[in-house]
Amino acid sequence: MTVGLAQKVIVALDTCSVERVKALVEELGEEVGTYKVGAELFTAHGPGTIGLLKGMGKRVFLDLKYHDIPNTVARAVAAAAGAGVDMLTVHIAGGTAMLRAARRALDEASRCGCVYRPPSLIGVIREACGPEFIIVPPGIRSPNDRYHDQRRVYTAREAFEAGADYIVVGRPVTRAERPRDALRALLSG
Repeated sequence: MTVGLAQKVIVALDTCSVERVKALVEELGEEVGTYKVGAELFTAHGPGTIGLLKGMGKRVFLDLKYHDIPNTVARAVAAAAGAGVDMLTVHIAGGTAMLRAARRALDEASRCGCVYRPPSLIGVIREACGPEFIIVPPGIRSPNDRYHDQRRVYTAREAFEAGADYIVVGRPVTRAERPRDALRALLSG
């Protein structure tokens, strides 16, 4: 696995255990630069999880899918950026005014993107939104993995070949007996 590819992987920390988070980050080391903090971990431990990961030299993708009135979402987005979050999710169902308010809450150098399914839409999204738009598909599995509760899954290779900028992977790595080996297998398959 090349360092460049490793930096395009976002590992989902779908756990309530800070000890498990520390162990995973230490085990995966330099192979992963960004970790996703979702509702489960954030609800259990709050903003301290952001500080923990930043303190370990990692980037943070906060996946709380903000969806509220524009002012509330803008203030939440600004607070997340102030806490050191590198990427976050805002739910498109909140509407245009909310999305614009969220965007205005960030500095002008910030970029927009999307987390979505299926990979067949990457080309359509890229054409409509341009090369600067960040595309991050979740639901990555190796060909031998079970789907768990994911309805549409695809391999890392399929996602990157379709034009994804990053991929999000969780259980196939985080619940593996040997997470580093599982990540390497997922990226080489």
